[in-house]
Amino acid sequence: MDIRIGELNPSLDAWLAGLEASSGVFVSAANPASRPLPDDENEVRHAFLCREMKELDYPIFQGAAVADAGDWPVEVGLLVLQVSEARARALGRDYDQNAVVWVALGEAPRLLWCLKPE
Repeated sequence: MDIRIGELNPSLDAWLAGLEASSGVFVSAANPASRPLPDDENEVRHAFLCREMKELDYPIFQGAAVADAGDWPVEVGLLVLQVSEARARALGRDYDQNAVVWVALGEAPRLLWCLKPE
């Protein structure tokens, strides 16, 4: 399913409700602070993110961030459910991400800035 910043998504809401989840965050470990890395380095970073989220027992789902304009490489990431906004920002900071995508039941997805001020 496509998740777009600022656009309500009834399919996302139904999916979250079906999983009894009220919120989540899409986070990528790739290209820290918007500095492109080689694919093999991004793969290692993603594997570490997956391992960490599994160890913390968060419900996780694989996804990909795709720029509408096609001017940025596709970044694999995880949709991690049942995290607070504060934990979502911290997770973004842990992986040196400028921002993560916050989703919450009944709300439009939005960016949470992690390394840059809002």
